Order: sequence, then C-alpha cells, then structure tokens
Amino acid sequence: LYLGTNQGVYATDYPIKLTENTNLEFIQQTEGQIWSIIEHDGKLFCGGSNSLTVFDGNRSYKVKGIRGVWNIYPLKQSLGFILCGTYTGLYILKKTGDDWVVSHQVDNAHYAAKNVYIEEVTNAIWITNKERGIFRLKLSADLKEAEIKNYNNDSLPTGYNTYITRVNGEITIVSQQGLFRYNQIKDRLERYKNLENILDGNVPYTYIMQDEQNNIWYTSKGILKLARYQPNTGTWVNKGESYLGEYLIEDFEHVAIYGNHHALIGTKEGFCLLDFNKAIRKRHPLNLQIRKVYLTQGKDSLVYGRSYKYENNPLVIPYSSNSIKIE
Repeated sequence: LYLGTNQGVYATDYPIKLTENTNLEFIQQTEGQIWSIIEHDGKLFCGGSNSLTVFDGNRSYKVKGIRGVWNIYPLKQSLGFILCGTYTGLYILKKTGDDWVVSHQVDNAHYAAKNVYIEEVTNAIWITNKERGIFRLKLSADLKEAEIKNYNNDSLPTGYNTYITRVNGEITIVSQQGLFRYNQIKDRLERYKNLENILDGNVPYTYIMQDEQNNIWYTSKGILKLARYQPNTGTWVNKGESYLGEYLIEDFEHVAIYGNHHALIGTKEGFCLLDFNKAIRKRHPLNLQIRKVYLTQGKDSLVYGRSYKYENNPLVIPYSSNSIKIE
C-alpha cells in the first residue's frame, strides 16, 4: 500500500492490521508534496509538487520537463500516451522504449488543472480552475491542441474551487453553490436536484465519490458523510452518518476504498482507516435532569430544587457567585 503525503511517498503492508503498529517505509526520490499515485504499464507513477517519479521494478527515474503534477490519466483512446494535469496546464507523456517522457504541452490549456475528468464515451476532458472556471476540452487527433468551452454561469460563478466526478452515471460538478450535472443534449450545466435531495440539499459541497457498491461519500461543511445504497430498493439511505469533522483538508479530501468495507481517508493528522461495514451504533438522545443547584462559596447554599412541576422562571446567578455545584 502506497501513501502520498506532504513529505513524500510511504509504503506499508496491506491489509493493514488495526491491532498492530503499522510499519512505514519512506520511498526515496519522492520528497515533497505528493498529489497522485497510480499504477499503469506495470509501473508506479507518483506525481507531486517537485517531480513526476516513475518506479519500474528495482529502478526509478524522474520524468524530465514536468513538475507540479496534480493528476495522471492514461488515455484509453490513445494507447501509449498519458495525460497529466499540472500547475501550468495539460501535458502529454509518451512511451519511448521502456521509459515515459514528456511529449508536449497541450496548446490552449496553459492554466492549472487541479481536477481532471475524462468522459468514457466521447473522451472529452473536463478541468477545473478556481480563477478561470470549469472547462470541457476536445483534443485534436495529434493531442497537441484543444478546443475549449467554458461552462460557468450566473448560478455557478468563477472564483470558487470546484470538483468534477461521476455520480449515478451523470457528470457531476461539486461546488460551494451546490451540485450540478452536465446535460449533454443541451450542452450545459444544470442543478442536480435529484442528488441534492439524496444528500444534504442545496448546500455547499467540496467532494463526492461513489464507490463500487454505489454508496456515496461526500463532504459538506468540513464533515465527511456517507449515504448508503440499498440494492433491494435501488435507493439511498442517508441517516446523517458522518465522520472526521474538523480533521479533513478542505478542497483536498480523498477517500479510497479497499476491499468491501474499508475506506482509507486522508486527514490533517495523517490517514484514517474506517471499517464502514460495522453496524452503526444507535445514538440515543441525551436527556439530563437538573435536580439541585448549590452555591459553594463558603457553606453550600441551595438556590434551586427541582420539583415534579417545572418552573419557567430562569435561575440567575451573579458572577460573584460563580462557584456552583449541580446535581
């Protein structure tokens, strides 16, 4: 199991045993912030701020002419080529002999491509850029140029981080303005009301991921939440199941599913392994009853005694008597 961190790449045994200490091994030549790790062509590609490093068996090398790599996508329609979204635009890698090298930078797309999504049927490429907005690109046959169209509108302005993914077969835009879907027939973005109704409604979102079991993982207001898919009814149950409040890195959330019921989640403090197959404990409301209140300066002095009949008059205690005991 390879883990990308802000210090480089670490490796550990998988599956992880929660009852034992985890041994982490630092992978040399990966120093710095790591944004993406993929396996392709029998090799491990690690993209980050300082470099794009390829591990091929017992040897490794840094791809020259590229750095600041957000993401790495092999192009299914063009075998032997890889698309990289970087701080300065889109780059194409090609395989020369046994090694991968930079072929060229795509013209007309010279701006940061933090989030990239490639359509399965059309091979069109979606990219997001906070300042410039949301774009859909069509690469030329030689992969050197791009025909670009912007999809921001009054309901989805620029100036905000957005995230593009696929949920329930729909290309989905995750934003501070809510959720949007791509209407291919009308060639425009429109509000994704069906998905908002499943989740938290028309509120800000920063991340969504649908796993192979069709469960929907999403973050809103800095909290990771889970809507569970019910295969018997084809619907989702959202009971407010939430995790890791205040520990997620906003706009850099990531959930990776391993096996049938383990989720590896990146946080400010490192990685968390969640077994989401365990039964959710039913949370009962906490009902407290205050029977007596004493002032404890000097001798205890009873100032409130609970009777069977509630009293609506509030108890006011001056600051000078701020030492109290409650039963």
